[in-house]
Amino acid sequence: MGNEWLQALQNSGVVATGITIVHVIMSIVVFTIAAIKWRELRARAQATREFADGFREALQRNAFDDAVQHAQAHDHSQVARVLGAGMRAAAPFLSDPARAEYAASVAEVAAEREQTRLSSMLRRGLGPLATIGATATLLGLLGTVVGIMNAFTAMARSGGGSIDTIAAGIGEALLTTAIGLLVAIPAVWLYTWLNGRLDRLFSELDFALQELVEWILVHGQPEVERRDLAAA
Repeated sequence: MGNEWLQALQNSGVVATGITIVHVIMSIVVFTIAAIKWRELRARAQATREFADGFREALQRNAFDDAVQHAQAHDHSQVARVLGAGMRAAAPFLSDPARAEYAASVAEVAAEREQTRLSSMLRRGLGPLATIGATATLLGLLGTVVGIMNAFTAMARSGGGSIDTIAAGIGEALLTTAIGLLVAIPAVWLYTWLNGRLDRLFSELDFALQELVEWILVHGQPEVERRDLAAA
């Protein structure tokens, strides 16, 4: 079958050859984006694991400045960026227990703003995957339609043609649709997988932010109430 496909490519017209070249470029783009995003998400997961213990330990010591500095040192972690933004915004108010609710509100707003910026950055590159997944098949279908038109036009000009000649022409025309499917299917799969990974990532960010807000509110309680909450 490989030889038949290669022979069909060699016999393709200008339009089919051009569409095949575009499909090859699309395929390279798809797997390049997927590899870059996979490496990025893997590196961010590792940075988050390195960040979590130190940040938690700083909060347990009520060392706000240490927590902020620790977040800045692990800037490649999405959790560090979001929680660090929240801590930086709330830090001026944490020394006054009476302003705990305000500090929590300020931290939540700052963290959500940073999360919005992160969402835009992390989802960069998914658009081309979705576009290629949606258009690669249509582009292949265009090549097939043009190829079939050329086959029937050539048959009309010659005044007839055997079924073998027609079948060969149509088979060559259908090749672009097959290649389009081979490009589109991995693009859709990879888009769905990456989108799911990012959805889980932002769900974890929401959970981490809620934990920080709860910590700020508990920190603002009198010492006796904090001990009671910790015991509970």
